[in-house]
Amino acid sequence: MKQLKLDELTQGNHLKMRIGADGDNLISNVLKNRKINLEKIPELQNGDLDFCRDYDISNVFGLNEKHDWAKDLLEQIKTVGKDNINIAILVDPDGDGFTSGALMYNYLHDKLGIKNIKILLPLSKEHGIGIFYKNNMFSNSWDKFDALILPDSSVNDLSTIASLYKNYGIVSYVIDHHILENNIEDFVFNKRYQKFFKVVSDQLSIDQKITHEFTGVGMSWLFCKRLDELLTNDYQELVEDSHINANLYLDLVAIGQISDVSDTREEDLHIIVMTGLNNLYNNLLREFARVKSLSCIKDVQFSIVPMINSVSRIGEKEDRGALIQALTNQDREFLVNKKRKNKATGHFETRSERQNIYEYAVDMLQRVKRTQDSTVKKAINEMSDDNEKIDSVIVKTLPDKYDTGIAGLIANKIQGKYHLPALVVNSDLRGSARSPRNYGNLKDVLSDFDSVKYALGHEQAFGVGINDIDDFVSEFRSSDLANDDEYVYPVDKVYINDLPTVDECEMVSDFKQIWSGVNDEPVVGVLGLDISKAKVNIKNGTLKIIIDDIEIVQFNSDLDIDNNFNRFSCYVDIVGKPSVNKFYGRTTNQLVVDEIRFTQPIYEDDETQTFNFEGAWF
Repeated sequence: MKQLKLDELTQGNHLKMRIGADGDNLISNVLKNRKINLEKIPELQNGDLDFCRDYDISNVFGLNEKHDWAKDLLEQIKTVGKDNINIAILVDPDGDGFTSGALMYNYLHDKLGIKNIKILLPLSKEHGIGIFYKNNMFSNSWDKFDALILPDSSVNDLSTIASLYKNYGIVSYVIDHHILENNIEDFVFNKRYQKFFKVVSDQLSIDQKITHEFTGVGMSWLFCKRLDELLTNDYQELVEDSHINANLYLDLVAIGQISDVSDTREEDLHIIVMTGLNNLYNNLLREFARVKSLSCIKDVQFSIVPMINSVSRIGEKEDRGALIQALTNQDREFLVNKKRKNKATGHFETRSERQNIYEYAVDMLQRVKRTQDSTVKKAINEMSDDNEKIDSVIVKTLPDKYDTGIAGLIANKIQGKYHLPALVVNSDLRGSARSPRNYGNLKDVLSDFDSVKYALGHEQAFGVGINDIDDFVSEFRSSDLANDDEYVYPVDKVYINDLPTVDECEMVSDFKQIWSGVNDEPVVGVLGLDISKAKVNIKNGTLKIIIDDIEIVQFNSDLDIDNNFNRFSCYVDIVGKPSVNKFYGRTTNQLVVDEIRFTQPIYEDDETQTFNFEGAWF
């Protein structure tokens, strides 16, 4: 077998790859490349309730003895009275917002027995109290609220928060994780503003000795942990149910953290997330887990998270309402029509059945996601390919009849296919951008472009507005981002005319709780694989190649089989992920393809062929 040199670039038509650890043991390579602490593997797989219980929040601003907004909330409840106080919670319309809003509602309702809690639910994907108040300022409800809890939003909406205090006496508790803009942090630390603008955030410039990867739901959990401490030591008279504590809601923390794409490669955060997934307490999540697995981060990424996000993007008002009601255990019954098979006749017929709120919400989540998928597929088919690839960036225009809410989904599919930054904008040149990890913090880079109005969100997934497509392309072309080099794939092991073994696929599956989602799974490279045309099948866009006990599979494949086989066989390079697929009782060991390319064979005695592997795994 030809030995590969780790400091040489792949030559010819072969896929370029980079590798870190280069041993024969795939799992050992992966653990080294991910810098996973071997001593922590049990906690990384199963979570650790004791670790979560003892998690130190003593340095968190707003949750300690010097500045204690949790204590201020309890004092407000004590002064007004549990039966009299009116609390409003704004639910930010995304996965992190729904879970953080539900966590705060459930804790206050279950632990303290507060009955007058009002959920404020935006009608569309609009973020923050600023725009919500603008759209609802003439409501007669504002003067009824004593406190406003703002999880996962509004840290930069000081002007609105100040107006609510001035006009209605509402005290706002901001539990957020978004970057503080302009000079907002000065007001966070200002005693005058702290009367009504009480901020808990992991993005403050001071050292709080916690991860910056907590999202809104993670910060809400910390807030409730501080409430636990205070209610145990100083405010026992406010407790309605002493069995309730913040750790009961770690399942919501897990879903929200994963939904907001936090970096769960951080050891502490990974343990917290896996503790939640291994201890499902929420009724909706328990019902959902009967239909689809929530046992690891990837399961969540591919099941409930995109469903919640679809409700945020295209769901009706009733859908959003049903989702938050299910997350907050508000029992309801629904009369629904279901198609059932008549055992006597063998035919399907429509029957009326009763569903509880959790069964209904699970069905609704799947229905809205199917509608979104259909809409995205139609939009992609209608979008012109004329401007698909421009140098090293792809820009597409979304037809006006489609909501901009699906722009990010389309951009993500494009960047996944071409491994290039992708922008999808509407006719007003507003939309979403997505980029591969190797482009770093594209959001901040584009924020400095003269042709870009704004770039707001995460580093590789953000909302964007541009002034002119041609000006943007020209500026991108002249920047350091423009790069014609072929994408270099990070891999954990390379096979020459060979595939991962069944044992390796099973080991990858056995360790699935350790991988921090789809971007952290083991990746392998295959060079010069000899395949027979008889082993290849494409059906409904899905490519399958079966070699011995391994099924190579690629979804939405555009591989041109007919024009590339030399009579009966050919050679391919593959970058993919070993896995085990279990479907209706059938277990299949797979290599799920990220990229596949027709190439040439590799001969042991051909010294003219050299292959890559440059740099470290990232």
